[in-house]
Amino acid sequence: MGELAGVQIHFEPLDGDGVLAERAVRETYQQLSRLGVRATRPAEAAPADSKAGASELLTLAIQIAPYAGLLGGVINATVFCLKRRMMASVLIELRGDRLELRGPWSQDKQAVIDKWIEAHSDEVEEGEETD
Repeated sequence: MGELAGVQIHFEPLDGDGVLAERAVRETYQQLSRLGVRATRPAEAAPADSKAGASELLTLAIQIAPYAGLLGGVINATVFCLKRRMMASVLIELRGDRLELRGPWSQDKQAVIDKWIEAHSDEVEEGEETD
C-alpha cells in the first residue's frame, strides 16, 4: 500500500444555516464510511486564510493512500453536498495544495476536479504492476 496522505475537507455553510450544514457533513461522513474511509472532526482545523471564519467552517480529516480511484471517490462524496446546494463552498487540502469549489455545480467544476485528482494521485494503485 502507498504512503498515507492527510486530507482536510472544509465545508462553508450557506448563510449560516448550521442545521443544514451539519446534516451535509454527516451525510458526507456516511458516504466516506461506505468507501472504507475513516473521517474525524478535528477542532480548530479551518485554514487561517479561509474566506469564512474558522468557527463557520466544518472540517473532516482523513488519512488515505491517494490513488486516483480512492481520491476520486472521496472528492465525489465531498462535493455531493455542493451539488445539492447544501454548502456555499468546499475546500479540499492535500499535501499543501488546495482545491476550492463554490456552487452552483457545473460540468466545468467536474473537469477541474478530474485534473486535480490526476495531478495529486499516486501513479500506481495497489494490485497494479509496473513494467
